[in-house]
Amino acid sequence: MSAEETLADASAETIEATAAAERVVASFASGAPPPLAALASAADLAGVPLPAIAACVLVVATVLFWLIARLAFGSRRSRGGSGDAVLLCGVCGAGKTSLFQTLRTGAPFLRTVTSMAPNDARFAVEGKSATRGVVSKHVRVVDLPGHPRLRAAFDEHAPRARAIVFLVDAVDFTVRRREAAERLFEILSDPAVAKRRCPVLVACNKSEKITAHPVDVVRKRLEKEVDALRQSVKGQLADSAGGEAGAGNAARLGREGEPFRFDDATLANKIAFAACSVAENDLQDVKAFLVKA
Repeated sequence: MSAEETLADASAETIEATAAAERVVASFASGAPPPLAALASAADLAGVPLPAIAACVLVVATVLFWLIARLAFGSRRSRGGSGDAVLLCGVCGAGKTSLFQTLRTGAPFLRTVTSMAPNDARFAVEGKSATRGVVSKHVRVVDLPGHPRLRAAFDEHAPRARAIVFLVDAVDFTVRRREAAERLFEILSDPAVAKRRCPVLVACNKSEKITAHPVDVVRKRLEKEVDALRQSVKGQLADSAGGEAGAGNAARLGREGEPFRFDDATLANKIAFAACSVAENDLQDVKAFLVKA
């Protein structure tokens, strides 16, 4: 056989081997297993034993499966991590840490504690569902300090908030309603909270006491205070910026030109109110909110 004929035969075998390999690759790309004949043809033409080819295919398939599974489950964990926390907020002395410990242990926590750092834990909560009765759900709850100097912790956790429980002391509400309204206004105006569109529950603690303000009274007075704050902030921004351009940067809470209402459909966050008692472990509405969030 001449050199030209040998070269021609080698070129033909190379072309045929390449075609067989392309058929195998195309079969993998379509999601179907390659035909055994195609594998055998590719192996024979390439001069490689079929068992070696099968072993290589198995390794490649395993690696691909691992990468796909990692991407799928990894992205799921990332999404959960970006919104998996229920934040307990409020002013100092409202009972946030007591609520946190009562939810965590299931027994009333009666000590007064001023938190200097967040309390963060994941635990099971049993609450009533609107469609499935009483259900149990593991919830991550973060108790955030209420002191003004420690509120940077809220900025850290707000982008990962699934829901917010804002605790109010219903007994001394009249004295501290302005302070509570200012903190609630700050939370509702926070861009991260508005972006998350997470639900907010205003829980009126110490409702078991005869001197506690009813939930409806707390809601109406907070509405007036938040409305006054909204107008004040817009006015300050308008003065500093020289007109409507500055006012346009104010927190857009509620409808322009109308009194603020918590049930306003234009609000980014759905806001509900409920009475509760940490001391008597009367937390049905809080627990129902947590399992729904």
